[in-house]
Amino acid sequence: QVVDDLSDVAEACAFDSKNDEETHLRLLQRRALQKHADARAVSSSTEALKAAFLDSLYSSRRCDDGPGDLRDTDVCALERCQRCMGGGAELEYDEVKNYTTCTYHTSNASMPSTFCGESFGDGRANEERVAKCTCCYPNGHLSFSAADADGLGYTYCRSR
Repeated sequence: QVVDDLSDVAEACAFDSKNDEETHLRLLQRRALQKHADARAVSSSTEALKAAFLDSLYSSRRCDDGPGDLRDTDVCALERCQRCMGGGAELEYDEVKNYTTCTYHTSNASMPSTFCGESFGDGRANEERVAKCTCCYPNGHLSFSAADADGLGYTYCRSR
């Protein structure tokens, strides 16, 4: 970064009356491109942290499989399933066993990554998130941990 700043200074000092505007424009364009690249790197790094955190979270959860066809009788069963296994998870009903199982399927970037009101950052005051949490767990509540997700903070939906 220091070397780039020094070369910018050298270039700025090298103005001659004929090329002042052109040189100045190139300098501004270079700075804008560098700032854009820096912003993309930070965004990419944050997304990678979020993905790694969610992978760890999913691996430690147990899913709420159960008797009967939960696809029809439990409004938030799919939400709990996806909270457990990720956005690609689906509820599969076995008629012979009369049992519903949450089954893992890979998700893609367009699918949601948080469920049951959970979120990155402090989402405890968001009424929509509170409602989603209590739908998933009627006695549930949102709990925020500022240190989780590598310091981004994470709001969990916890069953009481």
